[in-house]
Amino acid sequence: MSAAAPLYDLTGHELGGLLARKEVSAREVLEAVWGRISEVEEGLHSYVLLTREVAEQQAAAVDERRARGERLPTLAGVPIGLKDIYCTKGIETTCCSRILSGFIPPYDADVIERCREHGLVFLGKTNMDEFAMGSSTENSARGPTRNPWDLERVPGARAGDRRRRWRRRRRSCRWGPTPGDRSASPRASAGWWA
Repeated sequence: MSAAAPLYDLTGHELGGLLARKEVSAREVLEAVWGRISEVEEGLHSYVLLTREVAEQQAAAVDERRARGERLPTLAGVPIGLKDIYCTKGIETTCCSRILSGFIPPYDADVIERCREHGLVFLGKTNMDEFAMGSSTENSARGPTRNPWDLERVPGARAGDRRRRWRRRRRSCRWGPTPGDRSASPRASAGWWA
């Protein structure tokens, strides 16, 4: 871990260690992450909802418990973005679909309960394909997320490019027939395998 690395650039494990040793507070980590989000979020569009009040309350609670000397889980105070597919009690959950706009779940999904038990700090809901039907956020009702290393691309676009290139090569090859191109009869299929 570089001593000069900003807090928002550290891994959850590294942040957990700093927090456990009381070298930083959960509020300090949260402020560093909020600062970074405000710098880059407009171009990335990675969040559909930021939960500042919830995060500040959670960070304050972790700092208070740590100040009292309570034994806390390893990741207590570490900020986390939650996919918008997970139900979060009291926080709008839309699965990035207009259909669920305004839905506030009365319960937490199991994974969210575990995140709460471990003292993670909820930054907000992250963008995704509607109802998780995809891998690039191009199908989100909230608009696509941008790749942080190349704002002209969406996450997963490279994989999509590879798939398109593979299909193009496959069409241009003189491959023989595949089992799906043959009759379902065992006699016709046997000739293909021979």
